[in-house]
Amino acid sequence: MSQELIIDAVVGQKDRISIDVSDLRQEIETCRSDVAWTELPLSAKIRVLIKERLEQLQSIKDQER
Repeated sequence: MSQELIIDAVVGQKDRISIDVSDLRQEIETCRSDVAWTELPLSAKIRVLIKERLEQLQSIKDQER
């Protein structure tokens, strides 16, 4: 493995976290009813929800300016 790939792998792992979503799993899985949502893995669903909320907060912040 090249030095660049090793560095990329280490950096990527630093950005990963483990969180317990056992109490949220059912709510996340069922918060949408479209087929695309049901096909996504739980990790992707969580990322989508986080990104949407961050965009919403940024929009509110931009409106306040």
